[in-house]
Amino acid sequence: EKELLEFNLGLFQWSWDFKKIEEETASTANAVDLLQASMKEMPNKLQKLLFVAACLGSEFRVKELNIVLKHLDFQYLDEVPKFLDYLVEQFFIEHSSFDWNNFESGAALMTYRWVHDKVQEAALSLVEDEEELWEQHFEMGLALYEELSEEELDKIALYVAKMINYGLKSGRQSLEFAKLNLISAEKAKKVSAFQTAATYASAGIKFLPSEYWTADRSLALHLYSIGAEMFAAVGKEEKMNPYCDFVLQNATSALEKLRVCKIKANNLARNARNYDEAINICVDLLKELGLYIPKNSGAIALKAIAGVISAAKATKNDSRIEEMLIITDRNILVIMDLLDRLYYYSYMSSNTMLFLLCLTKMIRLTNLHGICNFSPSAFVVWGMIQGSILGKVRAGRQSAEKAIRMQERLPSKAVEAATVCRSHVLVFHSSSLIHDSVRPLMERGYRFAMQAGDIDTAMLSLVAGDISIPLMSGRELTAVKRACKLALNQAKQLASYDNIMFIKMVLQTIMNLEDQANNTVLLKGPVYDEDEVNLSTPIDRILVNYMKSFLCAIFAEYELGAALALKKGNEFAKGSPGNMSMLHDTFLRGVSLYAMARKVKKRKFIRSAKEIRKLMKLWLKEGNPNVRHYVCLFDAEQAVLDKKYNAAESLYREGIKITTRGGYLHDSGMLHERYADFLINVALDKKQGKTQIEKAIRIYKEYGAIRKVKLLECNKRVPSQLFLNGPPS
Repeated sequence: EKELLEFNLGLFQWSWDFKKIEEETASTANAVDLLQASMKEMPNKLQKLLFVAACLGSEFRVKELNIVLKHLDFQYLDEVPKFLDYLVEQFFIEHSSFDWNNFESGAALMTYRWVHDKVQEAALSLVEDEEELWEQHFEMGLALYEELSEEELDKIALYVAKMINYGLKSGRQSLEFAKLNLISAEKAKKVSAFQTAATYASAGIKFLPSEYWTADRSLALHLYSIGAEMFAAVGKEEKMNPYCDFVLQNATSALEKLRVCKIKANNLARNARNYDEAINICVDLLKELGLYIPKNSGAIALKAIAGVISAAKATKNDSRIEEMLIITDRNILVIMDLLDRLYYYSYMSSNTMLFLLCLTKMIRLTNLHGICNFSPSAFVVWGMIQGSILGKVRAGRQSAEKAIRMQERLPSKAVEAATVCRSHVLVFHSSSLIHDSVRPLMERGYRFAMQAGDIDTAMLSLVAGDISIPLMSGRELTAVKRACKLALNQAKQLASYDNIMFIKMVLQTIMNLEDQANNTVLLKGPVYDEDEVNLSTPIDRILVNYMKSFLCAIFAEYELGAALALKKGNEFAKGSPGNMSMLHDTFLRGVSLYAMARKVKKRKFIRSAKEIRKLMKLWLKEGNPNVRHYVCLFDAEQAVLDKKYNAAESLYREGIKITTRGGYLHDSGMLHERYADFLINVALDKKQGKTQIEKAIRIYKEYGAIRKVKLLECNKRVPSQLFLNGPPS
């Protein structure tokens, strides 16, 4: 149209003059300006229609468009179909869908959408006066609110509420508009648009009349509560706290306090990592509800032990899940909800006895009163205790399967997400291949939890499925690193501090392996520095030591790895029972201990190595398929110590075969390296030993551990600084 581009028929190609284009478009340097300039050349009636359509969202029905235009006294309603056809021809909008089931309603049910969000943005900017813009938006929202049926309004509630909220500038108050914003906030929450949900909740509160706490107490309570919840979800504590405090100041019962107490406790635990204060909030609220939880550690221990004995007896009587009642008693439901929070906080703070006490109380309440949304998770965690602490792996899996059957009776995606997540993270890794857990964790654990606004379950599922399992499975480091970066961005957005720290540990570990840091086994680099990070919880220290054990085993820093293994012992099992990474950590400790046992023959290394081998063989006997190659390596190392060299060679080869078939790149590299050490230093077969080293180099290259490859190729070690003050005693 501007004749800035010209097609040359002689040359059969386009030609243009850059200088002329720059001169003509200097004042319209971006797409929105160009589109707006084009729209402003249209008749006023078309500009009016464009603006109204843009206000209705990225997609709009002709019915809603006509309602608004009629409300705004648009004089050309009969010509709207012709105008829309013209806009389609101009590539501003396109047909989206047509309700053929209501064909008689004609074009009013036709749906259009903008061909690009920049086109919609340009149309919105056609009204430049701010006062007029605010007033027109409000009038359009009001028209739709008054004319649409309840069902039709529900479909576009977010857009209508957004337009009506422009009326806040003039100080309007309305309980109806407050309710509309509550509906919109709940809808935004369901699609994980937490910031949007917070915005709607905040607008709803502003629409409340001055005496709202008496005018509609329930509405006010819900708006303040969801506002606090959503601001907490996006890490805006400064906006969350006033909402929580207001509810707590005006609440007259424990039930009214419940939601904001949970929000405050969860925020303390997830962001401030203040588990003790989070525990106190739950304990105090439970006391108001008539359930006393002692704060004295001795009393807690006695009650916890009694609870474990009672739960063990009760779960033996496997009553049919289908015959169990669904709990409807509000008081019991609230108690179960708080106990569910309490056992999680106590688990994260390694308060074992309080954890057991809360869990067994949930088991008892379920057996007495029936199933509720919190029952499945309790039975999953009880299955973890049976398998990881009491050594009854099959019984533990049965409890988790029982939990899944309970969950199937409860129509809640949030419950399904929590049950699936905890089953795979805490129980199923003891009896199923960990690879098989990735899909359910991501498709049901992560996705459903995000839809329900359950950030803790969502992040646990994401980190387990996308990072922990691939790391344990020996997936290529580039893939794990990519997953870490994506998960880290999400963890930051959701203010999930625990996961931020762990992901950074893994990223730094990968950088050490990729030769992008100055250290081998010291977690000190651009992403994570163990000397500067405050390891405020036992789990922090457990995870740091896990990463160090991993690096010691890969880089063959066996002396440092064995010293660390002796120092930390089975801290993982004690501080984070059931955690799937415990399997890998135990193996890594065993690798360094057996290497040192073979090298120096000291009793402390041999004894500890044998204990780990015994534990691994027990896990294998109980049906854990993930430890087969672990047992092969330890049996081979033990055979070398016992001078059963033929058996050792056979076991090394069997372990290599399992890791190759399973795709465990890092473990395969370690097995080849340990086999090479045996061939060179024990069997004195340097030629075969060199072959195994070459195979290890090839595997480590595929894995992405460039620093390790360089060390093997150069046949030398880089001195580590894991313990600056000497090895631990």
